[in-house]
Amino acid sequence: MKTFILSLALIAIMGTAIAQDSKWVKSEKTVLCGPLREIIAVLASDRWKEIPIWMGEVDGENKSRITLLVNEKTGAWTVLEYQKEIACILGTGYNGQIVDLRPTI
Repeated sequence: MKTFILSLALIAIMGTAIAQDSKWVKSEKTVLCGPLREIIAVLASDRWKEIPIWMGEVDGENKSRITLLVNEKTGAWTVLEYQKEIACILGTGYNGQIVDLRPTI
């Protein structure tokens, strides 16, 4: 689990550095937003049974947070960005897996 979280952090750091030197483009997409408590209640309900496994703060003035919620049994996952009482669903999916990138000895 810790390795997965560290991998996400490394990808985020590398992505920022790479984006400055490449021909990457900005993209916009529509996201679903609503009351934080309501979204968490739906994701934690018997239908989805997702629990938060990782949280982090976003750099910048808005001080939002990102949370990854998963159902380890089904592989369902959701990424939320939220600030105070409002949350936006940045992505959802299935077949999520914990990735262990540690070298084996």
